[in-house]
Amino acid sequence: MKKTIVYFLSLVLAFGSSCVFAADKPESLKFNADPSERSVEICDEVCGNGGEYVTVSIASQSKCEASFSKDNTPDIFDVYLLDEGGKIGKNIKFSDKLGVGRYNIFINEKLMFYTIYRDSDAPETLGLIDELNKAADSSAIKKKVFEGSNREILGIDREDTVLNGYLDKYCDISADVRKANAGGKFTSESFYDGLFDYIVCDMLASGLLEQAVMQYGDTLGTSFDEYNQLHSDVKSGLTEMLKNVKFLSYNNENPVLVNLPQEYATALEKAQSDYDDYVLLASLKDSSDWSELQSLMLTEANQIRIGIDDSDMNAYNVIKKSIRYKVFTHVYDIREDFTSLEDVLEAFRSACAITKKESDRISNGSSSSSSSSSGGGSLPSISAPGGYEPKTGVSAPSVDEKILFSDIGGHYSEEYVNRMAQIGVINGYADGTFLPEGNVTRAEFAKMIMKLFNIDATVGSSAFDDVADGDWHCE
Repeated sequence: MKKTIVYFLSLVLAFGSSCVFAADKPESLKFNADPSERSVEICDEVCGNGGEYVTVSIASQSKCEASFSKDNTPDIFDVYLLDEGGKIGKNIKFSDKLGVGRYNIFINEKLMFYTIYRDSDAPETLGLIDELNKAADSSAIKKKVFEGSNREILGIDREDTVLNGYLDKYCDISADVRKANAGGKFTSESFYDGLFDYIVCDMLASGLLEQAVMQYGDTLGTSFDEYNQLHSDVKSGLTEMLKNVKFLSYNNENPVLVNLPQEYATALEKAQSDYDDYVLLASLKDSSDWSELQSLMLTEANQIRIGIDDSDMNAYNVIKKSIRYKVFTHVYDIREDFTSLEDVLEAFRSACAITKKESDRISNGSSSSSSSSSGGGSLPSISAPGGYEPKTGVSAPSVDEKILFSDIGGHYSEEYVNRMAQIGVINGYADGTFLPEGNVTRAEFAKMIMKLFNIDATVGSSAFDDVADGDWHCE
C-alpha cells in the first residue's frame, strides 16, 4: 500500500470473491492494481458466460451523481470478450488525463466496485499537503482533511467508516506527527504512510494482529499468506508480544517515528524462535528412550538451540565411550521436570560430570565390571550354560524368577527377554534397563548369535580395522 500511486482501501473489495451483483452498490469483486501501468485487473468472473461480451464503464464520483448520457459520459468505456472462465482477462487502463479521487466501475451498467485513485505528485495532492503544513494545529489539520473531497485526494475512502474513525484519531495527533517529519512538514507520502502506521500500531496494541496483516500486510512488510503459514502457537505468541511493542511515539519534546516493518520483523523472529524452542523442548520430553533423546540433543542445529558449546562437547567426548549412554539416561530420567532449554543444558552438563567420574573409575580399574565380557562395565556379565541347544516352535517359557530388568514389565517380550537373559544369550545395561524398543548394534547381535548357537569364539587376530583385540565384543 505504501509508496504506490493507486491504492484500494476497501477490505471487502480486496479480499472478497463473491459474484453476487446488485445495481445500487459495489460488490465484493476481487481485483488487482498495477500502479506502474495505471490499470486494474478484474480477477473474478463477471456477469456473463465465457465467449460473451461485457461493457466496462469507469467514471469519477461526480459523474455518477446523474445517469450517463451524451452529456455525461464515462471517463473510460470499453467492451471485453469474456474468456472461458467468465473473466475479462485483461488489464483495464486508466487514462493519463484522469485526476485523483474516487472512481466507480460498472460492468454491463451495474456498479461492481470502486477504486480510490491517488497520485502523490498530482497538483491537487501537493496543494492540499501545502495547506496541511500551513494549518496552525491538529484541529485545523483535521478540519481541512475532512473538508469536501479532500480525503479522496489524499487516497482515503470517505465511505469507509472504520478507516475514517482511525483518520479522526490520527488527525488529533497530526501536529506532532508533522513535527516528527523531516523539516517539520508533511509530504504527500508521509501523511499517508503515517496514517497507516498509526492504524497498524493501534490494531497491534489491541491484539488485532490477524486483521492488521489481512488489511495492511505490506505496511508490516509481510503478507497474509506468509502469516497464515505460521503455527497457531506462533500467531498467539506474536499477538501477545506485539501488544507490548512501542512502534510509534508522538510527543512535543521528542516526536519519533519508529521503523515499523523492522520492529515487526524483530518481533516475528523472536516469536518464531520461541516457538522452535518450545517444539524442541516438547520433543525432548516426549522421547521414548534415552537413545532417541541422545539423537535429538546431538544434532548440530539442536546443540546450538540448547546452548551446548564446544567445551560441553569436549567434556562429553572425554567420557569412556562404553558408558557415554549414561549421560542421556541421567537426562532422560529427569526430562519431565524440564521447563526450558536452559534446564536441558544444565542437566546435560551435570550428567556429563557425574558420568565422567564413573568413566575415571573404570579407567583406573576400580570398577568391578568386566570390560571383556560386558562392554567396559555397561553390561552385566551373565555366562551361558554349556551345551545349550536352541529349540523352535515352542511357546514362551514360564519364568518364575524375579524380573531382571526394570523397563520390561508388561512388555509383550517380557518372558522371552527374561528367559534369554537367564541362559546368557542377552544382557541388559548396568543401570538395570533392557531398552526393549532400543536399537541393537552389530557387535551386540554378533554376541547373541554366538551365545545362542554355542559357537566357539576362539579366533586369531581381528579381521576388522574397527575392532580392537581388547574390545568386549572382539571374540
